Amino acid sequence: MKRLSFIILCSMACTLLYAQSSTNSPFTMDSSVRYWDEGPLTFDNFSTRDTEWPVISQFGYNIMYSPKEWKIGNTVIRAYDSRSFMNPYSSWVHSKYRTDELLQYIQTEFDYVEICRRRAMQDYLRGSEFTLGEIIGFHLEVADSFMAKMKEETRQGLDSTAVKDYARRVSLELAQTEDVKYNDLMINPQGFAMGMHIGIASEFYTGPIADYVTPIAGLEYGFDFCFSKVNLYLSGLLGLGGQYKKDIPMGDYQWDAGEQMTGGNLDISFGYTIYESQWWKISPFAGIGVGFIDRPSTPENSSQGPTEINAFRYQFGIAADYKFLRIIGINQATRGLTEFSLRPRFYIAHTSFPIPAPSWTINFGLSVNMLTRIM
Repeated sequence: MKRLSFIILCSMACTLLYAQSSTNSPFTMDSSVRYWDEGPLTFDNFSTRDTEWPVISQFGYNIMYSPKEWKIGNTVIRAYDSRSFMNPYSSWVHSKYRTDELLQYIQTEFDYVEICRRRAMQDYLRGSEFTLGEIIGFHLEVADSFMAKMKEETRQGLDSTAVKDYARRVSLELAQTEDVKYNDLMINPQGFAMGMHIGIASEFYTGPIADYVTPIAGLEYGFDFCFSKVNLYLSGLLGLGGQYKKDIPMGDYQWDAGEQMTGGNLDISFGYTIYESQWWKISPFAGIGVGFIDRPSTPENSSQGPTEINAFRYQFGIAADYKFLRIIGINQATRGLTEFSLRPRFYIAHTSFPIPAPSWTINFGLSVNMLTRIM
């Protein structure tokens, strides 16, 4: 049993879970641009140029994106942020046409660029085989087509009735197109997750066996697998520090009082999350496994028969995960969530030891956990 526990611990030491961040190169702009979220445009954002008809204005626009990291409570979000902007150096208006109608026409163009940016980010969050740059490029082509049609139907903004109609439609569409909300990813994540835990735990024996042995405490370890609200725990305990309070008869030999003892268990449990928030996760659980009590092998007792007794075990209890750090990483096609938590665990177990008697134990544990989920 101890050899199996050692193999499991070695497997845990070789396991590497990490949150992957995107490696795409961001498109950056200098501070001279004018962003959509800085407020409505004015003619101060445009230079003046006198040209011959039919060109009376030019509006230079684009969408920039760059990696960003920010923290909300216990959650660090690593994703791409984007902003719509216009370039004053490539944007100009003819000196004879600097009217309110033309400014409304250009502002409507700018508003539609913002609509396309929001749609591009929504596509990005939903997951796509294309890079964010390719997604934004597609939506900018949509903006180009829209503006070409708008330019023709409003006569470059000189038809005030047509301009007002476009402005009304675009304003309504802008209000109905929500910007991305990363906060929506912070609570009740879905999908498959896996991780590991390691910490300390103890077993307090009750019933007849408590007359023979003292409590043990030691290393608790294992793996976690989750799908939505269903949890699977593979756990083990290597306990030390116990003693035999009385001689334990084992057929033709006995384990003597005063000798040191070790023990523990290996188990598999299923849990169900009854409450989860940004900070906490509460999960009752129940499972089965095997419990064991060992007599340390020494040259003096090596010929005195088996050094371990083990038996079937069942258990039930509750675990509470306190999430002290969560990292959300949003890549091109996937969204990953890695949670680090402290898990206090309380459970009661029954082990059918044949000698000296069946055992009930009260168990306490405190572990550090890492859980990674692909959403």
